[in-house]
Amino acid sequence: MRTTINNICAGSILIALLCLPPNMARIHYNLWDPKLPNRNPKPTLSEIIQTRAAEHNLNPRLIHRVISVESSGNPSALLFYPRLHKAGRSKLLASSIGLMQVLGLTALESCRVQPAALFNSKVNVTCGIKILADCIKQAGSINRGLVCYNGGPGCLKHRCPEAEQYASRV
Repeated sequence: MRTTINNICAGSILIALLCLPPNMARIHYNLWDPKLPNRNPKPTLSEIIQTRAAEHNLNPRLIHRVISVESSGNPSALLFYPRLHKAGRSKLLASSIGLMQVLGLTALESCRVQPAALFNSKVNVTCGIKILADCIKQAGSINRGLVCYNGGPGCLKHRCPEAEQYASRV
């Protein structure tokens, strides 16, 4: 019984489509077809980089280079900085997280994002692009902005050789 109803309905839809002019009957989808194209596909990381970079007037290739230099494309990358403890022992603090190696404290201040959320690539890239755009705006040039992104705003006032090497690698 059910297949008969489906065949009748499918037949009537087919007849209706055949009666339409060719320019109006271009796309024909069976609504129950599992091969239907996804209407709301999740954006890829490249698409997110493209849109976020455009929002901040940045070149997406610059963002890809920053990701390449910072984390080699590893979304779960962590960078530990040794801090000298009072007793003379070094204590490791996880500071830089994810693809763009965003500092947890900077993410809280600039993006209002918890450090744990930075392991999500989309959150990390969105926050990292915002921070980079702010650094470039503050520094006045892309090269100086990259120095600021890597070494912090203090590197705009004082010379930071390590951050300058980073900028030349990007």
